[in-house]
Amino acid sequence: MLQNDEQALLKVLECYVLHCIGCLDDNRRAMLEEFADGLRKAFPHPGDWYEIISAQFGFTDEMTKDINKLWHEHKGEMSAQEFAEAFGERFFRFDEDEQQPPPNVTDITLLARRREAIKELQRSKSVEAKERKQRTEAYLSEIDVPVNEALPVIPDSTVATLRSPTEIAYRLICLLATAAHGEEFDSVATYSFIERYGAKEYLTPKERAFISQKTKPSTPEEENAAFEFIWRYESCWALLWALGYIPELTLPTHVCDIPLVAKVIKKRTFAELLADARPKQFTEVLDEADLIYRLHWALVDARLEDKEAPADLASSVVYERRYALNWLISYMNEDWDNVPMDT
Repeated sequence: MLQNDEQALLKVLECYVLHCIGCLDDNRRAMLEEFADGLRKAFPHPGDWYEIISAQFGFTDEMTKDINKLWHEHKGEMSAQEFAEAFGERFFRFDEDEQQPPPNVTDITLLARRREAIKELQRSKSVEAKERKQRTEAYLSEIDVPVNEALPVIPDSTVATLRSPTEIAYRLICLLATAAHGEEFDSVATYSFIERYGAKEYLTPKERAFISQKTKPSTPEEENAAFEFIWRYESCWALLWALGYIPELTLPTHVCDIPLVAKVIKKRTFAELLADARPKQFTEVLDEADLIYRLHWALVDARLEDKEAPADLASSVVYERRYALNWLISYMNEDWDNVPMDT
C-alpha cells in the first residue's frame, strides 16, 4: 500500500524528520512502531521503522546530523512540524516526468519560507486575486479540466512585480542560446550569438555551465540534462508573447513554433527587439500565470492518479510555460535558476 500511497509515505517521512530533531511525540512514535510490520512488507529492509525508512531512502547518519544541525540553526523561524513538512514537500516535489533526487537539506529553510508566503496570500487574498481565480476555475470547468478549489490565489498586481521589457529580452537571448546549444553543442557559435546581443552577464550559473560543454551527451543523464535546456524553447514562446510578438497563448496542447521563435529574435538587433515589442498588460500576464498554475496542478494530479492528461494538455509545454510566467511575475522573488513550481 505504501508504495502506491505517497500521502501515507509523506507522513512517515515527516515523522522521520521529527525523530531526527527530537520532536516526535509519543503517540506518533507508538503508531509507527505498530506500523513497522507493514513497512517491512512494503520495503525489503530489516529493523525498526526508523531503520527501514533510512535504508529505503538512503538517509545516512551524516544526513541525519545535517538535518538536526539545520533545525537547531533555524528553529526560531518555524515550528518543528513546519520544518518536517517542508522537508517532506521538498522530497516529494515532482516534475512532469520523474521524482527529483532527495533534497539537499540546505533547501529546507527557503522552502518553509515559501510555504509561509503562500499561507499569507491565502490569509490576505485581494478581490482582484479572488476574482481572477474564480474566472480561471470557471474556464477550466468549461473545458473539462479538474478544478482544485483549495489551491491558493496567486499574487495580484499590488504584490507581484512584472519583469521589465529589457529583462525579458535578455532572458530570451539566453534561453534561445542555451536551447540551441542543447541541439548542436557548438560552444563557439553559442558564445558568438550571446556576445552579439551583449547578454553574457545575464546567463545564469546553470546556463554558463551548460554552454561550456563542447561535446554531445554520451550518457542518459547527460541527454536528460540537454533536453531540459532544449525544452526552454517553450519558455521563449511565453516570453515572446509577453513582449507582444505572439498574439495569444493558446491552450498548451502542442509544442511551439520553434523556427518562428528563432526568426523573431535573430532578425533583430537587441534595440530592435525592444523597439518592436508591444508588451502585454500586467493583468494579462497575471491571468495567464493563474491559468497555467491550475493547469499544472491538474496535470500533476492526473499523473499521480494514473489518469490521462485532461484536455490533451502537453506536460512539458505546461511546465515550461508556467516556469516562464512565474519568472515574469517575479514569483517568490527568485532568479531564473530557482523559480518555484509548487502545485
